[in-house]
Amino acid sequence: MAIDTVIDGEAIRRRRRERGLTGRELARVSGVDQAVISRIERGLQADLLVGALVALARALDAPLDALVTGATPGQMVSLVAEFRAEVDAVAALPDAQQRHAADLLHVHRAALADAAGHSDGGNAPA
Repeated sequence: MAIDTVIDGEAIRRRRRERGLTGRELARVSGVDQAVISRIERGLQADLLVGALVALARALDAPLDALVTGATPGQMVSLVAEFRAEVDAVAALPDAQQRHAADLLHVHRAALADAAGHSDGGNAPA
């Protein structure tokens, strides 16, 4: 499972430019294909593996949640340290295992939403 519709391509482009990087340089540093970076920045990338997003965040020296939410530092929603550590650990896994972990997280998040009385099938923020 990949992340979609929550990636802020404009935030990625802005951070890349603030650091004086070209798309090619960001691709080299992050290990994410330059064409993928271009599509993300233009809002055309339909999906993205968590590992690729983590690699971009590290290369841009940005908190992961800033690229996902597009928040500015004063508005950022932080991940608790334990969750951030798990995201980093999952990012190191092969793609198939990342997808499996994402599927498990989705199911768990849906169960949490149900337990909290949400009737949206788990799409509400937990």
